Amino acid sequence: MISSKPKVGTSVEARQQWHFLDPQLLDWIKEADNVQRFLTQFLGLRKAIEPEACSIAARYASIEHRKALSISFQNMKRAAACHDYAAWTINDHQFHKTIFLATGNPFYIPFANILESLFKTFIDESSTGGRFCLEEHEAIYDAIMTGDAFKARTSSRLLLNDHNQKLALVTPS
Repeated sequence: MISSKPKVGTSVEARQQWHFLDPQLLDWIKEADNVQRFLTQFLGLRKAIEPEACSIAARYASIEHRKALSISFQNMKRAAACHDYAAWTINDHQFHKTIFLATGNPFYIPFANILESLFKTFIDESSTGGRFCLEEHEAIYDAIMTGDAFKARTSSRLLLNDHNQKLALVTPS
């Protein structure tokens, strides 16, 4: 955000130069900017990346990743049954983070870190009427556990569809 050069001074970089995948910057932006607009743009990123991550995870997830995904999903089911929003949020985040890690692709790992920074804010702002979207998560879970890459990708797209979100459509600036 800021550049500093000897004998030139310090200046604020143009927004296009900022590193938007930096968790510290994301924490600052979600507090400073229009959070609805910011999260809508984040949803756009998720739609572009997460379905493919699910597909790759279905093909390459290790036994350890599948166990972690299973634990997260079982905890999500319990949280949904008890209407425990806090437990749902923690385990939903872990579920999606595990998917990115399960790709085995180091370029997907930063997205697990982005989720760390944004997930609770995203769920708070985007969840429709407190709905847990358990069926959509179960379809992703089943597809990854059975190694069905096509179904994992399709199920992720269904989860991220606009009808599951209450974020307003925002055009890019």
